[in-house]
Amino acid sequence: DVYWGQPSDEWIRPLAYDLLDTAGAPGDQNKRTDPDNGTNEVTVFDTATVSASAMVEMDRTIELVHAVEFEGEWVIADALIIPKETAGEATDEDRAQIEQLIRDYVVGFYEIDGDKVQDTCHSGLSKRSVEHRGNGTVGFFRQITFEEIRILGETFNSYFNFNPSSARCEVEIYYADDKHAAAKVLAASWFDYFHIAKVEGEWTIVNIIFEGLPEEQWQG
Repeated sequence: DVYWGQPSDEWIRPLAYDLLDTAGAPGDQNKRTDPDNGTNEVTVFDTATVSASAMVEMDRTIELVHAVEFEGEWVIADALIIPKETAGEATDEDRAQIEQLIRDYVVGFYEIDGDKVQDTCHSGLSKRSVEHRGNGTVGFFRQITFEEIRILGETFNSYFNFNPSSARCEVEIYYADDKHAAAKVLAASWFDYFHIAKVEGEWTIVNIIFEGLPEEQWQG
């Protein structure tokens, strides 16, 4: 029930777009103490056609970042902020649970089991992709909420008929500590970048950026 040292009614609290400027203002207490010499290390885990997964390490925080190419420019779509003092080492059990969570998410789609899909996600889920219309001239975010992810899980594979026992589900964990993770899954006709957090002792998916694959790359 604590967010950045302060009481919080919700464990997941979004930092709205209009608050980012305030958080980064010169007088803010969370700014770097020495901007010229402070830690500013960027690791790009993976890039795709219009999305990417990366990590930014600063003096007091680590941010797991999803970026998207939107109207010709790369921008940050979402992030999971990790105060360094709260991050411990991930165990083998943590990594196994993270991988199983992702597999349950994907297999839930294959099995047309909306509840199974939704059970892997936090109620504050953000799942988005960049879509284009008008021969690529108009860009917009397509967003799926926690409520909608169950509906998608109950309908998606009824159109495609991917085999639950053999369709592709390749998991890669980019980063993990004892409370946070960044990962990717390559599924039958799409891939997802994930931010995952441990909430009340249970791992749950909080952020997803997804891209569909060209049909010649499908495997199901």
